[in-house]
Amino acid sequence: MRRINFYQLPLRGSSVAHGGNPQDRADSPITNYPSGVRQSLMGSHCVGRVPRLKARGVETPKTALTHQLPIALFLCSSLLTGCFGYPRLLSYPFDPGGRGLNSLASELNPQISGRYIVFISDRRGSQDVYLFDTLTRNLVDLPGINSLDAIATHPSVSEDGRYVVFASSRQGRKSIFLYDRETRQSRNLTANLPAEVGNPTISADGSRIAFESSDNGQWDVLVYDRFGRPLNIPQDPR
Repeated sequence: MRRINFYQLPLRGSSVAHGGNPQDRADSPITNYPSGVRQSLMGSHCVGRVPRLKARGVETPKTALTHQLPIALFLCSSLLTGCFGYPRLLSYPFDPGGRGLNSLASELNPQISGRYIVFISDRRGSQDVYLFDTLTRNLVDLPGINSLDAIATHPSVSEDGRYVVFASSRQGRKSIFLYDRETRQSRNLTANLPAEVGNPTISADGSRIAFESSDNGQWDVLVYDRFGRPLNIPQDPR
């Protein structure tokens, strides 16, 4: 069984959700954090790691100061509480009945935007999309988004929680779908795209969706609007 842990980092308005194991502890050393969280936290222990400069001097340790100092200054200036302390592991009640963030089933592919966490769970016998509101601490109803004959993966949600994009496989064919919570309708964005697709993500305002595609014989990133129209993104930024 895999669960979702939700960390509040000491960054202004920053949080991390990840699929992890129940034994991950908030009071453990930073080396015990999941790798994705641990990488985000390296800056929270920068006190004492930045070599001191001597006045007008040129003596520095063997490690290049020019590489460490800008990173340390950036991280320190970004931290709400300075370069001190660990993040908080936010606790959400475990619900064996499947009405909360975690259940007796596996919870996969979490993604967070604003107050919402979208994820995949097989708590009802099929691999479906779920949306959790961290303020009300409840699941959000998504009528019509899931299907018993489809396997959903890699969801992403807009910041206001209105739009949810996800990949769905049905009868061996994978497509990218966009769900609108206001209309309660799903739109197949890639119905006319003769290619393999996957790993969609949506912009904060819900206006653009990016995903992987093998349309050109290799894996590229395509960007669509929410009506399924490809956007003209330059292939070569030069």
